[in-house]
Formats: sequence, structure tokens, C-alpha cells
Amino acid sequence: MAVILPLHPDTPGFPVSMSVMLETLETIEARSQLDILRDLLAIVPNFTRQDDGGFGVKG
Repeated sequence: MAVILPLHPDTPGFPVSMSVMLETLETIEARSQLDILRDLLAIVPNFTRQDDGGFGVKG
């Protein structure tokens, strides 16, 4: 199973993509969407946006 990551909040359909991603992870991980979202928000400060549109760990 694959999860498509919505990376650009200004892209049309971003909220729908986030919703689908959370629903998919909820099923796969057998956890609530809220718990998953909390985990994702907890790691955001540890990542930085890079020129190629990807994410990289600050080192």
C-alpha cells in the first residue's frame, strides 16, 4: 500500500489530500487520525523545506 504525501498547502485539493492520507494511515496503523496528526505536528520543527520541494532532516 502507498500513501501519497500532500506537500504543498497552497495546491488545490490539499485539504482533501490530507484527509485521504490521514484516513489511510488510520486504517494501516489502527490509530486515530488525531493521534497521527499530533505525531506529524510534533516532528515538523525537525524538518526543513528544501529547494527541490522535498523535506530534509536538519543536521
